[in-house]
This record gives sequence, structure tokens and C-alpha cells, in this order.
Amino acid sequence: DEAAENVTIYKSAFIDNAALGGGGAIYWAGEYGLITGDADADLGITLMINNNATIGGSLFILGDYTRIENAGFSGNASDRGGALYVSGDGVTVSNAAFARSNATNGGAIFWEGDDGFIIKAAFIENTASDAGGAILAQCNDLTIADSGFFENNAEYAGAIAWAATGGIYNTTFTNNIATEVGGAIFAIKDIEITDSNFTENVAPQANAIMI
Repeated sequence: DEAAENVTIYKSAFIDNAALGGGGAIYWAGEYGLITGDADADLGITLMINNNATIGGSLFILGDYTRIENAGFSGNASDRGGALYVSGDGVTVSNAAFARSNATNGGAIFWEGDDGFIIKAAFIENTASDAGGAILAQCNDLTIADSGFFENNAEYAGAIAWAATGGIYNTTFTNNIATEVGGAIFAIKDIEITDSNFTENVAPQANAIMI
């Protein structure tokens, strides 16, 4: 079956939904989708709260070129990607906040699609019991820019577990914690980090970055 393309979800709320497989709120298979809200939060953003699934607590993105913008995620849970699981290529997340979600890997996001972008996003108090308190990325050419990671935690990589290519630019990492290695980042593949700040991240080995 073919999935619908060019679908838009605008200023909507998804709360307390659950799935046994992928996408507690939405399983998105079509290309060129848009999930968005108003750029002025007072006028209404799209919210995804307290959803859970095996993969992608709120969202499972299979379709290429999906955009998620002006959205907030809080209290979601799964095994991979507490809030969001990305398998599609060319996916962009911008002007989004991820708070207090949890997973085994990728407390907020588990990212496997290539050629992705995370721009102007905030990750706050997300947790992974294994790796990537905020994000676990294993893909080609992921860009993270103009974002902030605050008080995320995991056993490995308090903020980002990096098994990807690409880079991180103009991004802040503050008070992230790993109980084993990489208070902010644990990178097992090449990574470019430019114009970014690391403050008071904590781990037994490599308070800021383990490479």
C-alpha cells in the first residue's frame, strides 16, 4: 500500500497514546510530511505528551523529507527514541523542544535516516538507560546546529551517542551526565564540532567528549 504524501498536521495535541510497535501517537510513512505549529508558542504549537511505544514513543518517521517544526515533546517513552524515531532520509527537526522523555537508547531521539537536520532544538532532562541521554545517531550526514542540551543523562553519552557522520555547530551542552563515559558526547565515528560550548558536564571518563 502507498502512504499519503504532503500531509500536514497543524497546532494539534497528542496525549497519552500507546502502540505495541512503532509510533505511540503517529506512524508516518509518507514523504514530504509536515508536523508544525505556530512559531509564536503563545498561539499554539503541536504537542506530544506522555505517549509510548516500542520504537518512537510519540513519532515513528519512515517517510523521507518529513519536517517537524514548532513542536514540543514531553514525558514520552520507548525502547528506541523516547519521543522520536527517524528512519527516513532528509528529515528536518527545527524549533522544537524535547523534555523528560526516556528510552533504553536515545532518550529523546533515535536517528537512523541519512541527510538529516536538527536546528534550533532544546533537549532538557531526557534519559537513556544505555546510550544517548538525548540522541543516539547512527546515520550518514546528520547536522545539529544552534541547539542546546541541558541535564540529560545516560550510562554512555549523557547528551549524544554519535555513530554517524556529519557535525555539531553552535550548540551548548550544560550539566549533562554519563555514569560511565562521555558526559556530553561519546563519538565512535568522525565528528566535526564547531563554535560549541561545554559546561559542567560530568562522567567518570571524559566529562565533555569521548572520542
